[in-house]
Amino acid sequence: MGLWYWITAEFKALGLHCVAHGPEFWLVVPLALGLAVGAVIAACDIWRGGRK
Repeated sequence: MGLWYWITAEFKALGLHCVAHGPEFWLVVPLALGLAVGAVIAACDIWRGGRK
């Protein structure tokens, strides 16, 4: 089973309580921030046309 299966199972089992106490939420936060930073870097590179 994938990571998302366990995350959704945790939310279904604990509800909002797992947001504060469950480790899955705190694993998703850095993932989302990393994706956002990567998107900003890619957008800046595309906007500049690949020039340095």
